[in-house]
Amino acid sequence: MSYARGESVDRRQKQAILQQLAAINQDFCNNRQAIYEEKIQEVNDMAQAICAGTDPKYREKVVELGKMREEAIFKAKLLCDYQLASAHQLYVDEVRRAEEDYANEKEELREKLRSGIEERLRRLKDDKDIMDIAQEIQGEGGSRSNSKRNLRKRGPDQADQKTGKKKNPPSVTLSHAVPEEDALDDLAQMKKVKVNAGGLLGTHRLSGIPVIMHGYC
Repeated sequence: MSYARGESVDRRQKQAILQQLAAINQDFCNNRQAIYEEKIQEVNDMAQAICAGTDPKYREKVVELGKMREEAIFKAKLLCDYQLASAHQLYVDEVRRAEEDYANEKEELREKLRSGIEERLRRLKDDKDIMDIAQEIQGEGGSRSNSKRNLRKRGPDQADQKTGKKKNPPSVTLSHAVPEEDALDDLAQMKKVKVNAGGLLGTHRLSGIPVIMHGYC
């Protein structure tokens, strides 16, 4: 008898549950249009809030994106400043290097021109010294040849002295023809001067000196 009473209780509970489910199902069927419209309204409200920027989740994401943007801009600015500083330093270095190269090239050019001028002056001085020495040697050789000729021509000179006429000394030029003996004496004197002058005549031919001196004088 107790067993039968238990079965009746279980049956009543199952029936109650089934009735509740049936009521819920009936309620959903009756209100499904209203539920659908309510969900549609929630979605529309969320979309409007997102478009207006008032949605909490949207605002939270926007704040995070803003932080990321600021960080990216800061890094980009640092990189830009670094590149600008590097480019400016490179410009300064290139300008300094160009100025140094210009100054060095200018100084090198000045030294080269100065050396060339000094070399030309030295050569001119050497040529002048050589010409002076050659002129002195030629003058000494001419004096000796004139003395010998005067000895050979003593008679006419005495005649000139008797008449009271004063004879002008012969002019010496480098193109004046001299006897072979006098020329050999002059050549020997020139060789001695060449040795004493430390080789100043070494850069010139001895046979060419009278021609140079004749044109120079």
